[in-house]
Amino acid sequence: MTIDGNSPEQAAAYRALVAAGRIDAFARSREQFSEFFASLDLIGPGVEWVTDWPEPLPDDQRPGGIAAYGAVGRKP
Repeated sequence: MTIDGNSPEQAAAYRALVAAGRIDAFARSREQFSEFFASLDLIGPGVEWVTDWPEPLPDDQRPGGIAAYGAVGRKP
């Protein structure tokens, strides 16, 4: 889960829920998510929105409300 790409209002609402202890999901940025793969060889295309992996979808076919990165890595 990420709040990358959300409006400032949506990001602020998420942060308020976290601060109030009303949500237990931890949003990670692309950079933070990428750190999970630091010791692995990424398989193309690397870290991308799940809707763009392995290939980007046309805008008219892209589902809304998907806020997650995906990647596949293997041990070197």
